[in-house]
Amino acid sequence: MIVVLALFPALALSAPVEKLKICVMDTELFPLWRGPGQENQQDPGLNIELMNVILANLDLQADWLRAPFLRCLALLQSGEVDVINAASYQSAREQYGRYPFTDGAVDPGKRLKFDTYHAFVNVSSDASWDGQQFSQLGNLPIAVEIGASIKFRLQKLQLPVIELSTAEQAFQMLKRNRVSVVVTNQNNGNKYLDSSIRQLRLAVQTKAYYLMISHQFYARHTAFSELIWAESQALQDNEYPKLLYKYDTMLPWSEGQN
Repeated sequence: MIVVLALFPALALSAPVEKLKICVMDTELFPLWRGPGQENQQDPGLNIELMNVILANLDLQADWLRAPFLRCLALLQSGEVDVINAASYQSAREQYGRYPFTDGAVDPGKRLKFDTYHAFVNVSSDASWDGQQFSQLGNLPIAVEIGASIKFRLQKLQLPVIELSTAEQAFQMLKRNRVSVVVTNQNNGNKYLDSSIRQLRLAVQTKAYYLMISHQFYARHTAFSELIWAESQALQDNEYPKLLYKYDTMLPWSEGQN
C-alpha cells in the first residue's frame, strides 16, 4: 500500500471513482506528450507518464481526451472532463476548475512539474533578456500563444504582445520579421531552433504546472481530489527526477526513438 494512502485510510479501502476523464492538449510536443491516441505507447511523454504513476497508485483507469488548451478549460468548467493535465496557476482560471490550495493559496509543493518559458529571436537580432527586462526590441511586438499565461508577465513589463494560435505561426512571423521575439515553453521552441533562430540564455519565467480538477468532480469527491494532489506532491522526490532525466537524455520521437 502506498505511503500517501496511509493519510486517507478510508480511501485505501474503497476508492470513490474507477476512472478519470483527463484532458491533454491535442498536439504532439516532445517530451511532454505524444499525439492523440498514443497515450499507451512506450515513452508516451513526461506529462502522460507522471499521470500514469498517479493513476497506478490510486488504481484508476484513464479516459484521455485531446483538445486545444482553451477547449480543455471549457470542458473542465462544464464537468465533461475531470482533470486537465496540466495548467499553470492564474486566478482567472479558477472559474474553470480547482487548483491544490493550502492555507488559502495555491500550493507549489503539490505541482505536477515545473516548466520554463524562454525567448527566441532571429540570429541577426540584437534583442536581449537580462532576467528582468528585454532590450533592443525595436518597434515589433512579442509573440506568444493564445491562452499562454506568460502574456500577463510580459504585459506587466508594459511590452506589446501579439497572441497567435500556435508556436509554428509565431516562429513563421519571427522569420518574416513581423515580431521581435517569440516567448514560449522551452519544449515548444526547441524544435524551431535552426541556423536562423537562437534561444536567449536566461529563462523568462519558470512556472509550476498543476493538475486542475473540475468543480463538479471536487464537490462529489473532495477527499479523493485532495488525494490526487497528494500523489502529485509525492512524485517530486522520486519519480519526477527519474522521468525528467529519462526524457532529457532521449532523442525526440520525430528522430526515430520510441
